[in-house]
Amino acid sequence: MYAIGVQRLKWLTLHGNRGRIAMLGTAYLDDSADPSGKTIFLVAGFFCPDGGPWKQLRREWRKILKPHDIQYYRSYDWRTLTGSFENLRQKWGEQKARKIADRIRSNLHEIVEAERLVIGYAMGVVEAHRTVDALPDAQKSTKWMRECHDYQVAAFRNLFCRMTYDLTTEVDPKLKIAFICDDSTHFRRINRGYERVKQKFPELGQSMLSLTRLDDKHTPELQIADLMADLSREMMQKFIASNRQEQIPPSALGIRIRTVDLWDKTGMLANLYGATPGA
Repeated sequence: MYAIGVQRLKWLTLHGNRGRIAMLGTAYLDDSADPSGKTIFLVAGFFCPDGGPWKQLRREWRKILKPHDIQYYRSYDWRTLTGSFENLRQKWGEQKARKIADRIRSNLHEIVEAERLVIGYAMGVVEAHRTVDALPDAQKSTKWMRECHDYQVAAFRNLFCRMTYDLTTEVDPKLKIAFICDDSTHFRRINRGYERVKQKFPELGQSMLSLTRLDDKHTPELQIADLMADLSREMMQKFIASNRQEQIPPSALGIRIRTVDLWDKTGMLANLYGATPGA
């Protein structure tokens, strides 16, 4: 997070919460995986204080989708031209629909990129988890089985931990954060990660106000989280494919992404054998 972003975020948080004992903000979360579901699983979230420009953001987001009769954005629908993007394919055919869909996604990306108050985070887990998880030492480790065996829980737990720590440290120590995710089938795992952070790090837990599910079809903020997760996953896959020569955080999102962390084999082994503390 660049200094100008922190200062502006501090100003808006303070001025948008005048008269309140606690500073309030909302973080929206989503996840993304590669098409095969075998290489990478990534969770992402973005934060904006409750005094932030939500109405303007929602208006601009819907303004891009409405002319094409697209009711909501989902990265999977954009990629496959199904769901909310299916009408483009039916109306224009595969080739032209692809160009229109890509332009829509690019315009949505520009909205997020232009909004300096949106700060994003991403945590990625790669397929090395299967290898480490199968090790006899991992299977016998109570800590590994509790903290790391379920990589989806581990990814969300680390995201909750990182976002809460950074925002309360760099923006305002009194900040209270309400987390919101979509009504997905793996909400149980998300909630386990949330509860684990509150249990293991009670000081951070005091700043974690709640975890709520909303319908992403009717919540543009969750659609933004979806887009940021997908863009972050693309950049992380590029980073891995380049033998880790590409830069992280992803240049495509500029300062919109505060950090992109990759939990690779080295990090997993460090968690297993105690070289670094597990979150």
